[in-house]
Amino acid sequence: MGCRFGIEGAHNAGTVGPFVDIEGHQMFLTCAHIVNGIDPKGYDLNNIQNMFAEQPDAMTYPHSQTPGYDTRRCGEVRRALFSPNNDISIDAAVVEITEQSRIPSRGEFAIDSERNLKEAGFEDMPRFESGDIHVYSDKFDTDLRINKFGATTHATRGVISSDGTFARPLTTDLELQGQPDVCVMKNQMEVYSLQGHSNFLLPGDSGSGVFVVNKLPTGEQNLTCIGLAIGSTSYGSAVVTPIAAVLDALGLPRKLKQFP
Repeated sequence: MGCRFGIEGAHNAGTVGPFVDIEGHQMFLTCAHIVNGIDPKGYDLNNIQNMFAEQPDAMTYPHSQTPGYDTRRCGEVRRALFSPNNDISIDAAVVEITEQSRIPSRGEFAIDSERNLKEAGFEDMPRFESGDIHVYSDKFDTDLRINKFGATTHATRGVISSDGTFARPLTTDLELQGQPDVCVMKNQMEVYSLQGHSNFLLPGDSGSGVFVVNKLPTGEQNLTCIGLAIGSTSYGSAVVTPIAAVLDALGLPRKLKQFP
């Protein structure tokens, strides 16, 4: 999770989001706009054929080959759902990991900077292996610790926008560089970076899993997924769709991949 991928034959890139297990097939969530752009009318592409995800992505590494692999292909897009008119707007895609050598055995993140980890509040390499989600509600604990793992900014830390103990739902425009369309995304979470910290989200981070981090009595840090990052506002905060709404819209159980 948290590493960069692209779509074969397209000039775009995004982030590998949380893993899901669908009927024994290993998949990951990401954003539909990485796959098929944005459309104010929305779309639901199902049973997609021959749309391949690749690593490294051709936009970032146009001439490179992944060491040790015969192909850049790591998977195939199975569904892309862009639905701005839902009560909670959805921008989500499901990619099956078809290359056996790429199938994860642990819920690890692609972070290679000790300094980045410490800035995000981690002493050790975090993992997300429970598959548990945090159901976002209007009233919540304002002290929730929020972390995101993305391909551009890696591990970052933030806070959910709120009025006192009540979350402030965000309705905002979503647009992509080079595309004329603008879509209004409704009832999203808004996450700000902590003061003095680097940006919570930047281009290339779309599709990132966003997590609540709790400290257990044992001292270990437990992660539960609260959302899927889809973009940024014009003033720099992150736009995050509640993960329960994403899973519901895709017709999936409210559970992500659990690792033994």
